[in-house]
Amino acid sequence: MRKKLILIALLFCQMTFGADKYVPTTNWPYVNADFQNGTIYLYGGTESRARMNIHLNGEVLQCITPDGTINRVSFTNIEHVMIGNQDYSYVEGKLMETVAKEGNCTLVKYVRANFEEMLRYSMPYGMSGVTSATANVKTLNLKGMSNEKYDDVRKLWYDGQNVPLIVKYYFVIGHKVIPSTLKACKSIMDKPSQKTLSAFCKQNKINWHKEEDLKAVLTFISSDIHL
Repeated sequence: MRKKLILIALLFCQMTFGADKYVPTTNWPYVNADFQNGTIYLYGGTESRARMNIHLNGEVLQCITPDGTINRVSFTNIEHVMIGNQDYSYVEGKLMETVAKEGNCTLVKYVRANFEEMLRYSMPYGMSGVTSATANVKTLNLKGMSNEKYDDVRKLWYDGQNVPLIVKYYFVIGHKVIPSTLKACKSIMDKPSQKTLSAFCKQNKINWHKEEDLKAVLTFISSDIHL
């Protein structure tokens, strides 16, 4: 029986922390499967290195201090952050991953927890979803919120409720941030450019929910569309 339980635990570990199948839990509510070596680049040229991850409650950048404590990064003048090979920057106050960049056009990915879905069935009658979710996230007992030791949190990553994610993409074109939709892209273009983009999307059967297709749109916009 003991060997069977160990095998089940190992299989669950592989499913949850596999490269393509990582699922955050309330005991490990992070964007990435683990803290990774990274660099914070500050405006003015200063750099700071640490092991970092992004906590899903507010998409907060966290690091591990020399004594092994999980702390919030307190810098306010961050230009961008490298975590492993992922490049993050603040877009409209939210930490988003840079997926691709062409000229003055950038495709970014925003990942957040769908706490509203998790709390939907526990909301008191008459309280709105957003208000209730905001007030009751603490009832989920998320780890990594109060300067815990990394080793203590890491031990129990598997023992928690799965956290569903919402993933959204945006185009940053110059100083404009727009959703990754055909309608939004056309809204900042003149009539000829709108027709050109529509023809490109139709010819290439662009799926606006696929990252690779969005990269193709980004390349096309940056090279073939007059903005």
